[in-house]
Amino acid sequence: MSISIKNSKISLLIDKNSGKLISITLGSDSYHFINCGFSLTANGTLYFENAVAESMVSNPNGVEFIYHDGDFTAKLNYILSDDGAFVERELSFLNKKNEWNADNIVCENFCLAQAAEEILFHDDQSLWHVPTNYFIRYANGGLYCGLEYPYWNNETDGKSTLTLGYSPNYAVKCGEWFVCEKTFIGAYRKEGISRTAHGPYPGPIKVTKYYPDIYKNGGIHQHFAGRMPEDVGLPLETLDWGEVWAMQDFFTHFLPLLPLPDDEWFLWQNGWWARLFSPDTAPIDVLARAGVKHLLTAAMYYGHANHPSTEPEYIRDMRVEPMGFPIYKHERMGINNNTNGLHSYVRPEDADKIIGYSETFEAPRPYDEFIRYGDEHGVHICSFCTPNIVYKERPEWAAIHEDGTPHEYFRTRLGCPACDEYMDFHFEATTRVLDRYNACFWDFDGRWINYREIAGYHFKTIGEEQCYADNHGHPVGDKTYKEWKNIEKFKAKLRKRYPKLCMEQYYGLKRGGPWSLTNFNADENYYEMGCVANNRLQTWHNENDRFRPVYLNYSSIFGDTPAQFEVSIISSLSTSYYAQVSRGYNALRDYPECADTLKKWRKFANENLRFLTRRRTIFGEPGQYAIDGSAHIIGSEGYVFLFTAGETYSDARIPLTRWIGLDENTEAKYRIKVVAAVNEKSENASCDIVSTVVPYGDTLRCRVTPDTAVVLKLELADAQEEPTYTDVPFTNDDAVVDAFPAN
Repeated sequence: MSISIKNSKISLLIDKNSGKLISITLGSDSYHFINCGFSLTANGTLYFENAVAESMVSNPNGVEFIYHDGDFTAKLNYILSDDGAFVERELSFLNKKNEWNADNIVCENFCLAQAAEEILFHDDQSLWHVPTNYFIRYANGGLYCGLEYPYWNNETDGKSTLTLGYSPNYAVKCGEWFVCEKTFIGAYRKEGISRTAHGPYPGPIKVTKYYPDIYKNGGIHQHFAGRMPEDVGLPLETLDWGEVWAMQDFFTHFLPLLPLPDDEWFLWQNGWWARLFSPDTAPIDVLARAGVKHLLTAAMYYGHANHPSTEPEYIRDMRVEPMGFPIYKHERMGINNNTNGLHSYVRPEDADKIIGYSETFEAPRPYDEFIRYGDEHGVHICSFCTPNIVYKERPEWAAIHEDGTPHEYFRTRLGCPACDEYMDFHFEATTRVLDRYNACFWDFDGRWINYREIAGYHFKTIGEEQCYADNHGHPVGDKTYKEWKNIEKFKAKLRKRYPKLCMEQYYGLKRGGPWSLTNFNADENYYEMGCVANNRLQTWHNENDRFRPVYLNYSSIFGDTPAQFEVSIISSLSTSYYAQVSRGYNALRDYPECADTLKKWRKFANENLRFLTRRRTIFGEPGQYAIDGSAHIIGSEGYVFLFTAGETYSDARIPLTRWIGLDENTEAKYRIKVVAAVNEKSENASCDIVSTVVPYGDTLRCRVTPDTAVVLKLELADAQEEPTYTDVPFTNDDAVVDAFPAN
């Protein structure tokens, strides 16, 4: 006996007695399974190895099966999305008689009735190698599956079986449900076109050919204790674009679009990247003139004098019971404007003497006045934080090495997020800071999970760091799972309390990969970007290695001249749903016309915000060819962004098919319009298109000047319109680039 569940994309056949998956069908292709199953190892004993369902309940989103084994009850939920070609599965376990330890869980052991041509394990192609999914490949397409969690026990056996599981090593109370991390499995269509990549690092694909400075002035050097190698050593990996787009569809479901503080194109000034290290009011006037309404201070917690290299004392010195922020004998005097980004207070020797406590958080007076001035001029001041500092009154909350020394980040002691008491207090302290200044965004920078994510500075290597404290509620030497759950809970509580708060992570959760982005609006890419092309490089890999949606990309506006500034804005529109002004502040400050340029493109963004949530990259990764770009299509309309490099004209060739996101409609014709062409060197820029009306299935072809950013608009033409051709002077010297080049 079997039961079928389906949506508009796929159908699943499930055994009624066992709850095991029998088949998945996409279009005319069906994939069959035999002897699938799940299991739990608790207190060293294996359960549910050959489970038979005792009951089944259908629901609008799928079906649920109930099992019993010894004192344990298990639930298995199939959760079918409304229109995705995948299903999620969620296991839960309950013991009403005893406390127990979840040692190991096999969420699913997939056994294929027909051996695959290949089973490919895909990580995020970073130095952290975050598990992302399997691709199970057949001739016309295949399956993709994974565990929604960054620490897998991944196993495969040839081309017929694979296991999705993990080892939580987590103590569960009697009568408490243990809800496992979800798994997912779906089917995809092979497109016959592919991408080859090795992550956004130096390697066999020489992106410096067209962008020689693409790795300079950014944060990539932090990932290496010594000199950055010419080849980081990540292997080349080839994926069919059908595989990439299928996983992108899944992550659009897993990481839905979250609200932002402004309903329009959200834009803010990053004070750190603009090197605005002092509470100087002059930048507020510049931003107000340009219509930028948000400024991130370059100092943590609205005025702490340093980056995460020093604990902020007015947070660190808090009273715990009852909660209170310290009042010091002397007023903080402000910050020295050191150009190297390291700050120091100017204060009397006895400034640290605490004379009382306040329930209300107050920024140091220079920053409080700075914030008030911003409010008066329509610029809201926000800040960033260290995610897990140690509170002076509770040294026992610190994460501890095996030798008894504390975990540190830039010589700052770190708390242990696996400690419930610590995380509860830290949440309450954080909300008082956010409430005091009505924060619009809150950004986390510094170590959070038990992993060294950088190898530069005084860190010798990247890698795991466990906590050996015996008073935090996690197993000694293993805080991985409990820490992860506590951080996820912390983020969810913040999001619930502040639904329109823009939350970003810089360092601290990169080892979590795309799984760590729940309840966040973005992260800082793989590393701090140093230029416009590098930002496009990293976002290309965000989407095609990590598969995350474009609206979770982090983008910066650079540019020291008006032309560079405008090209950078166009690049940001291509790569993200919202953006920060980075060193582009210098252009706003020095060239009054740049304020009007920003307002012009912001108007464009507001009018076309829905298209900015959709993106397919084209032409390969930035620097691989003379052109890179993206298509932002909904149905039969949208925009294409092109960016050229090199010294010659580029002959861009773009197929108007489903490959760029168009609805499959062989009868459709599209009208093409050049919205803008801007040369970053202030030279003449042009984009000459061969035809202004192009049928579905044909190629949009245009000739673009070097170092130029282009925006093209596509819209549905009338059925009676015929293609119109112009005489575009292509030459043998033009760089010919196809949107989906052969590898």
